Amino acid sequence: MSEPDFFGNGTYHGPFGLYHRSDLQSGLSSDEGASPPVDPEPTRTRQLSDSDCLRLLSDVRVGRIAFSRYALPVIRPVNHIVDAEFVIVYAAAGMGTSPDHHVVTYEADALDHRTLLGWCVAVTGFAEPVTATREIHHYRNRLQRWIPGQHERIVRIVPDIIAGVEYVEHHDPDPSHRPGPPLPPPTFDR
Repeated sequence: MSEPDFFGNGTYHGPFGLYHRSDLQSGLSSDEGASPPVDPEPTRTRQLSDSDCLRLLSDVRVGRIAFSRYALPVIRPVNHIVDAEFVIVYAAAGMGTSPDHHVVTYEADALDHRTLLGWCVAVTGFAEPVTATREIHHYRNRLQRWIPGQHERIVRIVPDIIAGVEYVEHHDPDPSHRPGPPLPPPTFDR
């Protein structure tokens, strides 16, 4: 592990607060109740392509759907599958999605709570009910019922925006094994 970049007075600003050099060596934090960072090296982010985002979504089974109900934001955990470029979810009673097209965002992630590395993907688009009997049967066979008796209908999210980011180690030894290109360097208006 390389030496963290300390301020001139021996303190380091990490993801959970301020630390003193001796705190990191002893494993104690100078902020009461906070845990010392596992690795004081900062992470970097990498934008993910649409195809990488959909592939990562297909590797997990649970995410969160966000929508507006009575002009207030609502976020609910739901299970999903990915079918081509569509995200398919069960719409539970009272979820607020109706047969009309509503804009929703579906988010899923896989983050390591110890290292803070992983990825996050959000798909924003229209939620449309699946009404064709053949499609309903097809999706019911593929979707796992998470909460029995709470599934009113199946909803297809038609993506308009797919955005994903991967959190990687600052000194990733082999970036070629990671999906998606690295973020471009920042540009500043002069």
